[in-house]
Amino acid sequence: MGVAQGAWHSRNAGITGLERLEALEDLRTLKARYFYHLDRQDGVRRGAVFTRDATLDVSSQFPDSDPADFRLTGIAAIVALVSGMTAGVVSAHHGHTPILETD
Repeated sequence: MGVAQGAWHSRNAGITGLERLEALEDLRTLKARYFYHLDRQDGVRRGAVFTRDATLDVSSQFPDSDPADFRLTGIAAIVALVSGMTAGVVSAHHGHTPILETD
């Protein structure tokens, strides 16, 4: 058993290998949906990938601004910020080689 497998087993003693694979695939799908709806400027569907109490902190990307302006809680606030930042932008996001872990 490699280090990565050993670390996984110690953190995930309550789930099976199949459950872990299913969870990882769910995360990949969620990420793909987020990118898909981001690139299509579909805020409603993009917002559907977040939980009601989701948080987004992109304050480090705007060091000259008030950090509170870029620390958001809730779907509506996140969708509004991201929609405002991407309005009129043509994008094509790719999610290659993700680092995914289950806890």
